[in-house]
Amino acid sequence: MKKAAFFQALIILVLLGVSWVLIILKFKGKEETQGNEGSRIDTQETQPSEEPDTFDNEVTQAMEEELMPNPPEAWSEWVNYIRSQPNAALRRQAIEELRVSLSGISNDELVARLIQFLDSAYDFPTGLRFQTAKAGTLAGASSFRAMVLDWLGQLDPQAAAQLAMKDLGSAGTGMHPDEFVIHLRNYAWGTPADSNSSFLRQHFNLLVDQQDWFSNPTASIGEAMDIAVYLQDTSLVPELASIAQPGQNNNLRHAANLALERLFEIDPTGAAAEILQSTQGLDLDGRNRASLLARLDPATAEAKELIESYILSPGVTPAEFELFIQYLPNLNISYSYNLLSPEKPITQSIHHTERLRNALDMIEAWQNDPRFSQHVDLLSERIETMTVQLYGNPGP
Repeated sequence: MKKAAFFQALIILVLLGVSWVLIILKFKGKEETQGNEGSRIDTQETQPSEEPDTFDNEVTQAMEEELMPNPPEAWSEWVNYIRSQPNAALRRQAIEELRVSLSGISNDELVARLIQFLDSAYDFPTGLRFQTAKAGTLAGASSFRAMVLDWLGQLDPQAAAQLAMKDLGSAGTGMHPDEFVIHLRNYAWGTPADSNSSFLRQHFNLLVDQQDWFSNPTASIGEAMDIAVYLQDTSLVPELASIAQPGQNNNLRHAANLALERLFEIDPTGAAAEILQSTQGLDLDGRNRASLLARLDPATAEAKELIESYILSPGVTPAEFELFIQYLPNLNISYSYNLLSPEKPITQSIHHTERLRNALDMIEAWQNDPRFSQHVDLLSERIETMTVQLYGNPGP
């Protein structure tokens, strides 16, 4: 009996021990799960803001910096000084002070210092907007590393181009968009124009396919639309037209439309053909499409054919036809600071008066064309207006 009681007690103790171990393991697992969830939430909360033109919270910056390498020792004092400024205006001033300070040393030493900083992979948000200035230089960038890349591109284009190939090849779209875009500009600056188009086109396509960048775009994404103009590549018109669609970010739409206008200036018939033959071009807002196609100069048979195929297509409403007639000829010229292309229009192949006369001749011919019989009154009004523009008001 005593032996049986002993074994029963032993079994009970073993069961109690196993239960206690299971309870401890379950509790520990719960703690670890909660700890992992808390860590994940904290990480999400400390991601850098992608909103353009915002000044990042200093606490967020400090958390970011914990995940960043340290800057080179020679840069630490300046980095701390810039980061200590409480707003974007003061940071801009501090960055300019650094630039002036660096200009006092020789170019070779300065290039070495810039490369030293870039090799460290250190970066921090400046609170500034990515903005181009004269000749494609930067007036600001939200990434300090992008500002340093801009300085390197101005001082040593070949070294900057080599670094661009290396970084774009290794990090690609994993880098900050400001850095990606300035790398492309530096590559274009530091390589022959007759041999860099394939690389630039490939990376432009990578950029426009990066949905994360387009869901909350920085200003650098808009500036990058100028790469298509620099390449003078009308095959990129559909890509630009997709960005210019209604519902897209307004700043991106404006940048894409500016690039489209400049491509029409370079190769009007090539750009028009891409608009009319692509789904993206046909999906453009009617006002936008009418404005672009009105840039065609009907001096050639090819241009006239494109114009007529456009305005007589079933997808063009009477309202869009009227807009086109009012815009024709669209002689507006945009002047802007651009990432790569010239500030002024690239070509002005024909004087405005001659273009106006060519458009008038075409519309006058349409008056007797049965295909345009439903628009006779509109055509007559436009002919009268254009005649006054060319020859002035007739005498009494």
